[in-house]
Amino acid sequence: MPVGPGSASPWAVDPMPGEVAVRWYDGRIDAQTNVDHDEAILRSAQTAARVGVLINISVSLGVAEPDGVPAAATARRLGIPVVRRATGGTGLLHLDGDLTWSIVLPRHHPLLPKDFVHAYSALGAGVVRFLAELDIEAEWSRPFGIVDSFCLLGPRGQVLTVNHHAIGGAAQHVTRTALLHQGMVSYRLDGDLLHRMFDLDERLVSRYLTSLRDQGVAEPPHVLGARLLELLSESVTPPALE
Repeated sequence: MPVGPGSASPWAVDPMPGEVAVRWYDGRIDAQTNVDHDEAILRSAQTAARVGVLINISVSLGVAEPDGVPAAATARRLGIPVVRRATGGTGLLHLDGDLTWSIVLPRHHPLLPKDFVHAYSALGAGVVRFLAELDIEAEWSRPFGIVDSFCLLGPRGQVLTVNHHAIGGAAQHVTRTALLHQGMVSYRLDGDLLHRMFDLDERLVSRYLTSLRDQGVAEPPHVLGARLLELLSESVTPPALE
C-alpha cells in the first residue's frame, strides 16, 4: 500500500502472512516526527517499510549516548534540534534532503536472519539495490572505527560505503515482538557543520564521507525517497508473495 507525502493513513488492511503490512512514505518530515514514526511502526510489530525525506538540519543520538555530548551541546547552542533514536550507535548530523529508511520485521518473519545483529547486508539489501539503480555501486562494510562520536566513522555495526566512503549507515532496536532496522542515506554534506559538531576536519570528510550529490545524483529527494520505499518493501516480502 504506497503512501504519498503527508499522508496520515499509512496502514494497510488485512495483509497476508509475511506481506508488508505498512508502507509509509513521509515526503517531508522533521527529525523528531521521523523518530516518532519509526517507534510507531515498531510498536505495531507488523512487517513494515518506511522512508522519510528530512526537511530540517538536526543531530540524532543513539539510545545510550549521554545527553551532554559535545555534538548535542553545539547543536543546541546553534538552535539545531537534537533527537534521540531508539537504536544504537552514537551521533549523526542530518541535513535537509537526507533520506531516512527503516524496516520492521516481526520476530517470526521468514526473512529475519537468526544472526540479525550482523546481517546488515541482508537487511539493507533494498538500499544497495536503490543505489545500484542510480549507477552507484555500494556495499555494507566493516566500520571505520576512527571517530567514536560520529556514527558513520565509529567502531560499531556496519556502514554503507561507495568506494570506501560512507554514504549512509544503519542501527537496530529489538523488542520481544519485532526488530527495527533503521538507517539513512546522505543527500549532501556540510563540511563546516561536521567540523563544528564532530570536529571532523576537511581531510576526514573528503577521505571517508560521500553523498548522493557527490555521486552526481540530480533527482530531488522526494522522487528518490519514493523509489527507495518500493525497493525496501520488495526486500522484506518473501519471494512467494511478490
